[in-house]
Amino acid sequence: NLFNRWQAAQTLLTNSLLHMIERIRDGKAPGGNARLARLIGKTVLNEEIDPAYRAAFLSLPTEADLVRALGSNIDPTANGRAKKALAKSIGKTLRDGLIEVYETHQGRGAYSPDALSEGKRSLRASCLMFLTATEMAEEYERANIHYNTARNMTAAVAALQSLNGHRSAERDIVFQDFHDKWLDDHLVIDKWFGLQAMCPLPSALKTVRSLLRHEKFNIENPNKVRAVLAAFAGANPTQFNRPDGKGYELMAKQILRIDRFNPQIAARLIGAFRSWQKLEPTRQDLMKEQLKAISLESKLSKDSYEIVQKILG
Repeated sequence: NLFNRWQAAQTLLTNSLLHMIERIRDGKAPGGNARLARLIGKTVLNEEIDPAYRAAFLSLPTEADLVRALGSNIDPTANGRAKKALAKSIGKTLRDGLIEVYETHQGRGAYSPDALSEGKRSLRASCLMFLTATEMAEEYERANIHYNTARNMTAAVAALQSLNGHRSAERDIVFQDFHDKWLDDHLVIDKWFGLQAMCPLPSALKTVRSLLRHEKFNIENPNKVRAVLAAFAGANPTQFNRPDGKGYELMAKQILRIDRFNPQIAARLIGAFRSWQKLEPTRQDLMKEQLKAISLESKLSKDSYEIVQKILG
């Protein structure tokens, strides 16, 4: 059955990532896995199979999946490098087929919310994600065209997502255009905030600091806090867990700032530090240092204090 096939593929992808992570931590190049890519391609490129299912086949294991598989001594930087390398390997190996699927499933009619149409949009977005993972100029341009020809928000955001982890002129152009177009729509601009905060590039910390000063950001608005700070800490494992500890430092500072007027939100944000004991020793010490700094704040709320103490054990 299809679900069992998907589970088997996820197991193979996880095992491949674990091998690549080990190589990275041993100081070696991560390598790729063309054989696994071709195996996945047998499902992804099969037009007789439901598009939504094929899109699911193009999803890599999440950071939470890797944390469960690794158990302890986790290096999020190595995890991120491994995922990027595997996505690139799959994208390059299956490139011709992915392009064909991408072009086949262009939505030419009016937007429809039915399951089949949604599946096709999801499949096309997944193909685009792996095509840009090749880091080829032609694929960055494809994402740019995808954005400029998008007829709905789902398609436009898919283009942003596909470019988000890549240094390219196209990324800068589409993110700026999206920002300018939707600046006065609070719900939509939150998507932009979130994507910026989740960007795995080394510039993310600087970006988050600038977002905290953005004209549409309001530290007292829970939706804005979730869009920036919760996205950074919860969905950007590479940059939140920077080896220099600057990601933890930024979050701790903002948590204390928020705790003064919204202890409940501050306490939820502290939850991002729960995994500290599963990290490698250097990051453990850096995260623990920030947890202790939060706990020593003289005016810390009861909500936040209880969460910190629980996490510290």
